[in-house]
Amino acid sequence: MILAGLGAGVLTARRRRDATHLAERVLSLTLWVILPIVTFFNFARFEPSAEIGVGIAFAYAGMASALGIAYLVARRLGLAGHTRGAFMCAAFVSNTGFLGLPFTAALLGFDALPAAITYDQLVSAPWLLIVAFSIGAAYRHEHPSSEGGLRAFLTRNPALYALVAGLLVPDALAPDWAVDVANGLVVAMAPLGFFALGVFATADGERFRFPPPLTRAVVAVSAIKLGVPVAVMAACAALIHDVPNAFLVQAAMPTGLNSLLLVSAYRLDREMIAGAIVYTTALVLAWGLVASVLG
Repeated sequence: MILAGLGAGVLTARRRRDATHLAERVLSLTLWVILPIVTFFNFARFEPSAEIGVGIAFAYAGMASALGIAYLVARRLGLAGHTRGAFMCAAFVSNTGFLGLPFTAALLGFDALPAAITYDQLVSAPWLLIVAFSIGAAYRHEHPSSEGGLRAFLTRNPALYALVAGLLVPDALAPDWAVDVANGLVVAMAPLGFFALGVFATADGERFRFPPPLTRAVVAVSAIKLGVPVAVMAACAALIHDVPNAFLVQAAMPTGLNSLLLVSAYRLDREMIAGAIVYTTALVLAWGLVASVLG
């Protein structure tokens, strides 16, 4: 699915002049239609428990550490505006859904999926919908001067309202068939996201640019993303309290495809985000192959 989506995006960018516009429409469909539906039905059926609280707290500490370090490194590198916003978001937005769930099942077995899903819902989703979209609103590019950051956050974040609604409504409004449809849309999001990634990573005027440039900033944000969250999680688990192995796997996932939604909503630097996704994903997949051989 990764290769098919990327390949389709690369070919489209090479053969169609309107490829970027097409990719942006695909992301808009995901942002305004698919993601709110998926978010609503998943959170409507969610049942919290005290046992996962410690692991979630450690995960939040890891994400916050990655964001703080990314902010300092971005200043050190002289990044500003929508590029700094993209750098910061790429450092903590994780691919715990499209890649993390099948990756965990393949590495640890299907019994580990409930914990992996919990991480995706209670860590990745809130950090995307609240923290990343807040950063996008603050560092957005080419916005009307009358549009404040708070207004941009509230008007371009439909999945946030779906999350709140899902938590408030009774389970009866999320029947099994509706949840199954929502999960099917999750599968549909993957090829759409990788298609947009292939376009954004390739399109640069008339030149063919895949893989995207491996700049100093992309190397730095990739190191932060793959190193900091999982290191903090592992350290807390070793020193304070054990966490599910699935939490450690999810904390090590690459920059998420959902960060492309920030390109669509707030015009963050697409080259930065595309580069982070491509190179962190490649490294995680390589690590997975090695782990499967050795394990």
